[in-house]
Amino acid sequence: MAWGALIYAAVSLFVFGGILSAIAFALAALMGWSRVFDENAAEGKPTLSGKERAISGVILAIVGAALFPNGGKDTKTASSPPVVSVKGPQQMATLDHDTQWKAMNAKVDQSLTNPLERNDDPVSYDKVGKRAFGSANELRRWAALAASQSDACDNVAWVSLSEKATPAALLWKIVCTNKEVFLIPEDQARSVRAQFDPNATLEDRKKFAALVTIAQPVSAMWKPFDEGLAVVTCESALERAAVDRGSFSGEGLWTVAKDEEGGIATIVRDYSAKNAFGGTLSGKYQCIVRANDGSIASLKTKDALGVHRVL
Repeated sequence: MAWGALIYAAVSLFVFGGILSAIAFALAALMGWSRVFDENAAEGKPTLSGKERAISGVILAIVGAALFPNGGKDTKTASSPPVVSVKGPQQMATLDHDTQWKAMNAKVDQSLTNPLERNDDPVSYDKVGKRAFGSANELRRWAALAASQSDACDNVAWVSLSEKATPAALLWKIVCTNKEVFLIPEDQARSVRAQFDPNATLEDRKKFAALVTIAQPVSAMWKPFDEGLAVVTCESALERAAVDRGSFSGEGLWTVAKDEEGGIATIVRDYSAKNAFGGTLSGKYQCIVRANDGSIASLKTKDALGVHRVL
């Protein structure tokens, strides 16, 4: 038997799979309906004879029945548990509402989100005040659920008001057991509440409908950050601002201080540059760079004449 018959049977089996497809292709082979090989024949290329087609069809049917006894159908039973774990911080939103809600709640232990008294967190109470502290208690669990909505958080381990929280802008710090940290602003907590709380008011649902986004961990802000590129960005700005552009030069090593939660990096380095009279001045610059996009938030220099704001 020609090798072409075996190749034809194998390719058809792996491409189409299942006993039904195998039988269909067996019939096609027996009746000479093989489009691929007819096209080859039309192009003057080798093709199968009628006998070879018949043999390949029989082989295909036998092998297909052996490898695909269920006709290629899924053998899972109806009792298989639903899969609710998905990867990627944006894929949680693809789950249906009820499944997503159950998956989120499973990550947050109730004891972590019980209301707090003033004595439980006196620093936050004194900072945001009685009224805002009460609002923080109401939204505490919703802030935790906002973090749990992300697949970057495996389970919530800690919930607290952030040091950056204010009476006008509440902010929670959520720490997960896999060490991922989330900063959840008040609007995001209210957005999750509007989505999942059956008692949420129609006004809240309308107001926070546009804020339906899945929280990102603090680490995500730092993924695009390139320290070397940040230094180049800062010094390029200083060179453009220098009176004698070609004279500017960064000197020695630089230091970088990262505010992980704030998403900014402060770079400090010595420099030298010439003034309008051709004299060389030495100083130190401080450049604050945003981690998420590498843009400059602030740029200052300090020399013998004082502190100067460049940007």
